[in-house]
Amino acid sequence: MPATSSSPIACCRFGASYSPQAVIKYLKDRGYERVPSNGGHQQYQNAEGHKVPVPVHGTKKIQDRLLSKMARQLGMQPKDFRRELDRYA
Repeated sequence: MPATSSSPIACCRFGASYSPQAVIKYLKDRGYERVPSNGGHQQYQNAEGHKVPVPVHGTKKIQDRLLSKMARQLGMQPKDFRRELDRYA
């Protein structure tokens, strides 16, 4: 059965990838700021000191598996995180 607009699956692009810029915009809108870091990952930290690394490797997108891990670091369900990121993609 194909996903419809009322289907919970239709809201998220499972298996899709997102740009690091979309993730960064999402974090900044929630009060995270970039802190100094080394390597290909940018660290973002909120006022409570919670850090989330965001891989930034040129034009490479962030794949689904890593997005799920980032969602858990943010205390969210992966499907909810993807739904939020769809607004920034």
